[in-house]
Amino acid sequence: MTQQQFLTMNTVSSNKEVALFTDNEQDGVGYGQTLGADRAQIRLSYRLSCPVPVGTTDFGDLIRRAQASKAQNRESLK
Repeated sequence: MTQQQFLTMNTVSSNKEVALFTDNEQDGVGYGQTLGADRAQIRLSYRLSCPVPVGTTDFGDLIRRAQASKAQNRESLK
């Protein structure tokens, strides 16, 4: 799954500086670790990496933190 995301990321113009949000359970932690290990393939850097408790419904603070980190947002890719 991470390979497909990297291939997709390579199809758009991007500064490759992203915010990563994963849940804090075993699958989310493992996924984040896999992305971390594979990100060098496309020179991807994390501006913010944040595990989120399962069941979180208010993402406002996370969005503000991502914006403050200068991670590239989807709107700037258009």
